[in-house]
Amino acid sequence: MTMTRRQVMKDHFAMTIMNMCETQKLADITVAGVIEQAGTAKQTFYNHFADINDLICYTASKPIFREGYRYADPELTRRALTESLRHRRFFCQLGTLHGQNNYWETYLAWVKHYYYELENQTAGDELDVQTRQLRRVRIDLFLGGVVEVLRSWYDRGAQEPVDMLVQAFYESMPDFIRDRLADAPAVDPNDYPR
Repeated sequence: MTMTRRQVMKDHFAMTIMNMCETQKLADITVAGVIEQAGTAKQTFYNHFADINDLICYTASKPIFREGYRYADPELTRRALTESLRHRRFFCQLGTLHGQNNYWETYLAWVKHYYYELENQTAGDELDVQTRQLRRVRIDLFLGGVVEVLRSWYDRGAQEPVDMLVQAFYESMPDFIRDRLADAPAVDPNDYPR
């Protein structure tokens, strides 16, 4: 896959912030610091990101979107989690961000939206209101659990084996979600949560 110049620059900023987390707290990193470390102009940063939170969300989502990520593919999930471990210090600090900077809240809202839309597009009119409501609650429970487990895993320094997490995620996925995801298109890399 050939990367555009825009993608190369965005990835340069993402790598910069991950490298900065090796010696700094994520919560203390500023746009000015990223610009200085990246060796770019201020306008270059703002041509690609709205603010530091936008960069953090993009960076945290990079492993998910690599290679046209598909939520129904356990192997891609395993690879995304394994890739995140290469930059463990960045990912393990995501839980220290609060308020509008809370990546996990942003990610949960985004992934719920993705699943709700997928369910709406594929369920059609064949389901009654109560069944639709039940499915939405099951989506909320499943995704809330997955995001909480991921957040806790990173908070503990990502100690448990990746394969165990992947197995637990896919074994706990409701069947109707798994069925819908099997035919879902890959996630658009430009649609990262923010």
